[in-house]
Amino acid sequence: MKHLIIFFAHPLTASSAVYFVRGLRRAVQLIPLAGERKKYWFKGLGMGTLALLLALSSPQTAHAQNCANPLTQLDMNECAALDYERADAALNAAWGPSMAFAKKLGQGDALRKVQRQWLAYRDAACRLHMSPYDGGSIQPLIYSTCLTDLTRARTRMLNEFKEY
Repeated sequence: MKHLIIFFAHPLTASSAVYFVRGLRRAVQLIPLAGERKKYWFKGLGMGTLALLLALSSPQTAHAQNCANPLTQLDMNECAALDYERADAALNAAWGPSMAFAKKLGQGDALRKVQRQWLAYRDAACRLHMSPYDGGSIQPLIYSTCLTDLTRARTRMLNEFKEY
């Protein structure tokens, strides 16, 4: 899963960052600040530019270095997203053998249809589940955890659907 972090260079939003996670929609409202704006420089680079360079040079999990004990909300969000990625990979691994067995039974089209319906259900259920936290920093954690839980349950079902 790729995460997108946008650093703004506009004078009203210099050094601001917005964190996006796949599947979430985020509205960003720019609010002009009153008073004098100061620019801080580090060896000729604006702090926003420096932060962007650091973000681009860091590995994807730079914030979530310790998922056994995440300390910040961003770490928890990223760890939950990584957990979902692993659950999704396990689901994809279970799909092939399940589909092969379904085809042997003449049920390949039925399994494909049910899987598509399940994916739509999972995504809609998790969007609803996270809706009370709309705009909050915990929202990505709630969403990813929901996706992970439902995906693991579906993976167990697919793993049970095989030849005896």
